[in-house]
Amino acid sequence: MGHNDARSTKAERREAARAEAARLRAEQEAKAKRTRNITIAGILALVLIVAGVVYFVISNSKNKPNANGSGDGTVQLTGEETSEALSATDVGNSKTAGSISFGKDLQANTANEGKPVVEVYADYTCGHCFTFEQSRTPKLLEMAKAGEITLVFHPVAILDRTPDNSSYPSRAADAIFAIAKDDPSKVITANSKFFEVWHNFVAGGAKGTMPSSKEIAAAAAEVGVKQEIVDKIADGSVDRVAKNATDNAGISGTPTVLLNGETLDPKNWGTDNDGTQMRQYILDNS
Repeated sequence: MGHNDARSTKAERREAARAEAARLRAEQEAKAKRTRNITIAGILALVLIVAGVVYFVISNSKNKPNANGSGDGTVQLTGEETSEALSATDVGNSKTAGSISFGKDLQANTANEGKPVVEVYADYTCGHCFTFEQSRTPKLLEMAKAGEITLVFHPVAILDRTPDNSSYPSRAADAIFAIAKDDPSKVITANSKFFEVWHNFVAGGAKGTMPSSKEIAAAAAEVGVKQEIVDKIADGSVDRVAKNATDNAGISGTPTVLLNGETLDPKNWGTDNDGTQMRQYILDNS
């Protein structure tokens, strides 16, 4: 009886050992499988990242629009690069190249002498700048019209990453400076329209090529800009001033707002959506 019990115990121990070995093998196989899966997933992710970078580079090369908006990769901006005629008034920082000021009549390059100077630096492809344009700029224009401030626009192209400054923010800024120079009453409406063109492009999924010079010209024509200026915008022959304007700005982010030459902290822009709080802050602190 005891002999049989001993054999039974040995058999049980062998069975337990086999079960433990099987369990360990299963754990090792599962661990090895997880490791393989992680490795494969990592490789696939790396491949996708590399493929995405390659696609982005190729797409940018193919889709960079020329002055006529054909997107064949050939940029034909023929306007002279210059820093002349970027400012008509000597107020605030507008004495530096790259500014457009507004007084009571809201004509470009005018001023309300002796009044606080509010300067706005914006890039046409900056989403926060579009929001500022919609929520704060109308109130600032009201203040300029009422003679409370001189408002100064500084169109910049800090988001233009092309080596020859041919992306949308540069071309739109070039266009707005051309309008300020030769059709100053149309700057405000054209400025809003150029923001809208980019916003609609992004809202539509940013598919295809970026808005072309012809589309910028069409937007200018829509708000009544003189035809000779529209034609120059369309064929890329307006003076190329955006680079100098951006370099002179000396800022790294947009929108940037100055009050009498000092940066206005965004917390003082107000939390409302119509600029009323910002107006009050400006009046109380200038």
